[in-house]
Amino acid sequence: MHEVEIRNACLDDSPAIACLMSQLGYLTFPDEMKERLVAILVDPSYMTFVAEYQKEVVGVIGVGVGRYYEKNGTYGRLLALAVDEKWRSRGIGASLVAEAERWLKKRKVTSIVVNSGKQRSAAHRFYERLGYEETGLRLVKLLL
Repeated sequence: MHEVEIRNACLDDSPAIACLMSQLGYLTFPDEMKERLVAILVDPSYMTFVAEYQKEVVGVIGVGVGRYYEKNGTYGRLLALAVDEKWRSRGIGASLVAEAERWLKKRKVTSIVVNSGKQRSAAHRFYERLGYEETGLRLVKLLL
């Protein structure tokens, strides 16, 4: 989509990103998102990109770089991806992933990991179309 611009996120994007996270099922208020972004945006191991159409944020992706314990090098993680419900199936998600992959490649990561809930079958198909493969199982233990 040539009319959609991918750019680095800023604190002013907090309300729009909060809305996108809420659409994914993670209820987030703008002040909460701003608090998170205050720390994330200054951390060089993280990057957040937004997709913008005519000054409206219609998508977001958050990525990070981690270090392996089992081998030398670094890996990338797609930490959050959301496209506004009204804008889905127009290539915006794929454009955001491509921008994230470019950013991660510049940091010489050797692989990219993404977690996706079992119930998100459409997301699984989306990532598979982009070349991602299922390789394991994620287990979670809540501590709070």
